[in-house]
This record gives sequence, structure tokens and C-alpha cells, in this order.
Amino acid sequence: MVSSDALLKKIVQGEKKGLVKILAPLSEQERASLLPDCWAFAQRFQTCNVTSSATGVYQFFSGEYAPLVKYLKKDKDGCKVHLYTIRESLEIALFALGQLQHVKDILALGSKYPSDLFWLTALEDRRPSWASKWLAQAFCDTLGHETLNYLFSHGICDRPSSHWYLEWLVGQIYVMPTGQGASKVDEVPFFRDVLMKDDGFLNDVWKLFKVEMPLFLDHTNQWKPTGKKGSVKMMPSWAEILRALTERGRLDRRKVLQATLDSLTLPFSAARIGGLISFHTGMVFTDEERAKCQGRYVKLLDAENGRVANFALKEIKALEKSGHLKYALLLEVAAKVFPGGEEQPTKSLLSWMDRIAKKNPKLTPTLFPALVEGLIVHPRPDNREFALRLLEKWIEATDDALRKSLLKRVSDAVKLSAMLGGEPKEDLVLLRDLLAGDGKGIGITE
Repeated sequence: MVSSDALLKKIVQGEKKGLVKILAPLSEQERASLLPDCWAFAQRFQTCNVTSSATGVYQFFSGEYAPLVKYLKKDKDGCKVHLYTIRESLEIALFALGQLQHVKDILALGSKYPSDLFWLTALEDRRPSWASKWLAQAFCDTLGHETLNYLFSHGICDRPSSHWYLEWLVGQIYVMPTGQGASKVDEVPFFRDVLMKDDGFLNDVWKLFKVEMPLFLDHTNQWKPTGKKGSVKMMPSWAEILRALTERGRLDRRKVLQATLDSLTLPFSAARIGGLISFHTGMVFTDEERAKCQGRYVKLLDAENGRVANFALKEIKALEKSGHLKYALLLEVAAKVFPGGEEQPTKSLLSWMDRIAKKNPKLTPTLFPALVEGLIVHPRPDNREFALRLLEKWIEATDDALRKSLLKRVSDAVKLSAMLGGEPKEDLVLLRDLLAGDGKGIGITE
């Protein structure tokens, strides 16, 4: 068992290696018994005017701590060692003995990051339950990827998904040796030495598709070669890094496409959305690759963001033109025509569906019911009118059973409007009459 006096002596002496050694074999119960005296010493350190001056030393080592002053080491000129070495020792001791709040409080006195790697040994020896939480909450970008990799690979901390960690990850491609920059991806150390070799950090890249960060904006950082003439050069962007990882087989192209399309369903800023669409274009996905994700494009048709919906429609049209669109999805496409807002490409989509129906008349019965449903629920009169004219063109291609089924649906909607005390929409009445006819004209039924 280590005594409190022996612990404080090691802290004052700044013998970090020896401090870690004496604390390593302790049980949690023994650590808990040492914590009160260690924390009281730390609180004294926090409240005193701690400097390297004689006054600072006198203020700190007074009262009950006066006997400890003799353990302060001296430098080669005979002066007392700077008292920040005590803080470094306290950091190690509290990683070994304290709880999460103790560690956060002592680190707040400095850079919020442990001063050397002895804390890492203390944390590994103890493996406290709060280690992962500390890393997620108090993450600081001064932690290098080597240290993080050690924490993760040795099971000391879980890989975080916190905003701070992902910010650190995004910034790593811009970490360069002093005075140096990069114009090509292979000149970026984090790409060359980490992402191309370490699967752990590579897998964390997928998390970046789910957060609002300037990840897909090209040329966000610039540099100028030191001592050389020439114009400013641009650092490789994350978009270029991701393309290179895909080209070299480190990231699967289909998963990159899926992640990009899934990102477009999230409520990101206009800049982020624009970056994702540009990234999609820059990846030059083939018709075959995009065809495997056509269901995702269809889901994007009713995105609240008009730019996303128009992007999806453009891709679906391209797939249809190249012969890769599964017409079984057309019913789902048709269902996306009406529910959207002002910015959605409703008329453009209706016109495109009309062209498809002309090319493939057998598809009309598939599209017809979805447009009828859209007329019932869609709030924009201009689009309802457009759809009504389209349905009038298609009605001859529908059979009696389908017309009767749809007539009941529309008639019920008209009756419901009357029951609620409102006037039935004129276009619904016209649609009811259209469906009630024999397909050769409009019949009026009551």
C-alpha cells in the first residue's frame, strides 16, 4: 500500500516514471483511499498563485505542506524547478486515482491535454470506466493519431463519434511539417501514412458523411512554398482524398455512392448540399453503379430541398434514357410527384412521365392510380390542373375495373369535402366525372 506522504513526495519531486510505477498495482479501493489527500493537494495548487518565484514557492509550500519543499528539485544553476512540473505530476496521479471530473479540473489548468505520455501509461494500467467518456467530452486536437491509435487498439478507449473527434479527423489532412504544404494527395502525411494503412481511421471516414462540416468543398486551404517564388498553391481537399481512396481500393465505390446519397437526405446547409452534389459528379459513377442505387434516387424526389429533388430527377431521367431504370419503380416515382413543396420539380416530373407513357403505353395503368391519388392530396392548383389534363390523355389506356376502383376513391374524397362543410375542389369533380364516363368523354354523375 502506498502512503499519502509517499504519493505527495513523488508528485513534488516530479518523478513521473516512479509515480506511475508505484500506482500501477493498486486496487480501486486503494486508489480511492489515496484520492482525498491527492485532491486536496491539487485544490491547493489550483488556488495558490503558483509561479517559479520564491514568493510562489513560499505561498504554496506553507502550513501542512511546508515539509514537502525540501523535495523540490533544483536545476543546474541551483534554482528551484518550475512548479508546472507539479501540475504534470498531478495530472498523472489523478488519471490513476480520480474520477472524470477530477481529471477535467486539473487539465483545465493547462492546455486541457496531458503534458506527456506518462498519463497514457497510468490510464492503461487502470482502465477506468470513464476513459471513453473523457475522450469524447474533452477531446483536444493536440492528441496525435499515434496516441489515439494506441488508445483504440489497446482497448483503453472506444472510438468516439463526437463532433470534436470528427473535427480533428477533418483537420488532419492539413497537418503538415513546419513550413511545408502539399499539392497532391500523396504529399499529405495523414493520407499517405494513416488512411492508406490504418483501417480504424479509414472506417471513421464514413462518419464524416453524417455531419455538417466543410468536407466536400474543393480547395478550402491554401499555402505558399516558404522562400520560393510562385503563386499560392491549394491543399488537396477531402473530396480529392476520398476520390483517391476509392481509386486505390481503400474505399468501396458503391458504399461511397450510397453514403453520398444518404447524406443528401439530411438537413444540411446549402453549401454542404452543393458540395455533395459536386462530389457525386466528380466521382463519375457509371450507369451500372447508379442503377444499383436507383431506389435511393427515387427517395430523394420528395426531399424538402428543391436542389436535391431536381438532382434526383436528373439522375432518374439519365437512368431511363440509358435503359437502366427499373420500370417497377415508376409507381413509387409517381407517388413522389405531389407531396412536395414549392421548390420540387413537379411539372418537370409529370412531363417526363408523359413521355415515358408515350414510349411505353403498357405503363399507363401503373402511373394512373398514383396521379389520381396525387390530385386528391396535393395543395398546388397549377400542378393538379396539369395532372388532370395528363390523366384525360391516359384514360383510354385504363380498363373498367381500374376506373371503377379509382372512381370510388375520388367520389369518397368529394363527399368528404362536402361533409366537412367545404366546396369540393373543381378538379376533383372533373376527375370524378372523367372516371365515370366511358373513356370517350366526360360524363356528369351525381
